[in-house]
Amino acid sequence: MARNLLSKLGGEKVRWLDQAKNIELEFKKFPLDSLLSAAFVVYLADACENVREKTKNDWKQLIKNIKFDFLNFMTTESKILKWKSMGLPGDSLTLENSVIIFNSYKTPLLIDPNT
Repeated sequence: MARNLLSKLGGEKVRWLDQAKNIELEFKKFPLDSLLSAAFVVYLADACENVREKTKNDWKQLIKNIKFDFLNFMTTESKILKWKSMGLPGDSLTLENSVIIFNSYKTPLLIDPNT
């Protein structure tokens, strides 16, 4: 029974080692990702979508972190799904604005374009 159990867990060791390696890489990227996220919230909160995207790409190239994703770093998929279920549109600008509102000390000025 022990041999059977060890043979079944043999594949798990490989998966765990890969997962540990990924966690280590994420840990190394964490300070720069935090810096980019803070800069995004502080400096790009009132920028339009085109300016945000261009500045984000410039920053990512500057620190050589092309895979940085503001939404994935600052929130979870479950929060995004909850916001969508409550009626929030799913476009990236709206989701970024929501993340900024929840992570900023500034009082937001919200204007509904439909009125």
